[in-house]
Amino acid sequence: MKHGRIISVKNPKLRKIRNNLRRLFVEVYRSEFSKLQKKIDGILRTSEDNLSSMDSNKLRKLSKQQDDLGLILKRSACICGMCRAHKEDMVWHAGWGEWWCLKCFKDEEEIIDPKNKFNKGVIVHENAEKPCHTLGWCPYGTLVESFRIRNLDSKYTCLVYDHDCPVFYLSQPISEHSTIKPIIDNKLNDNLRNCTCFNDQYIRFHNIEKPCHILGWCPYGTLGDDIYIRELDYKYGCKIFPHDCPVFYHAERLKEH
Repeated sequence: MKHGRIISVKNPKLRKIRNNLRRLFVEVYRSEFSKLQKKIDGILRTSEDNLSSMDSNKLRKLSKQQDDLGLILKRSACICGMCRAHKEDMVWHAGWGEWWCLKCFKDEEEIIDPKNKFNKGVIVHENAEKPCHTLGWCPYGTLVESFRIRNLDSKYTCLVYDHDCPVFYLSQPISEHSTIKPIIDNKLNDNLRNCTCFNDQYIRFHNIEKPCHILGWCPYGTLGDDIYIRELDYKYGCKIFPHDCPVFYHAERLKEH
């Protein structure tokens, strides 16, 4: 179903009939869910800490029935998948696979407006490779939360944080061993310090390897320039940019897959 499809009823009498039918449907769901939960609780009480294989199978079947009921309700347009309202016109949210009321749908549109995100959501490096696929960990950490979030996942979306991976905005094809000078892309009009969770106050990882040594390119680019600059060279410093490598401040032991 197309994202943003609206089911709307204008006639007041028809709206009342619709809302009553929705309420009835929700009551049936709750009743059936409650019956299944009582059966689950009964098995758990009688079995205490020693579940037989038969009881385990029963619990799995009952839990699946509850999940199936929830899926039916979620796709029924009877309630908003976000706020649980049941008297409103509904909009299909393809990203969540749910019906949302108009208010929740519009509120999310404001949240995901790329103009409110890093670099106004303008992609700088279309074909960049997500660094966690090679590193096995994320060099950006919670900085990701400042980047664009979409109602439908795309190749840019981080499957851990649900925002665009910063690599498509920040990366540069240079490393500490490069002889070329970094170049600021004219598509890039924002800086790292504007990111939520920007940190240049304390080091989180003292012995992590600089990502450019593994990747052969820098996942941060010139935007790392806002990180703390030391008077003396030290292991945290970058040999290309005049600042500490952001990896020591922002890396997370997370990755896609």
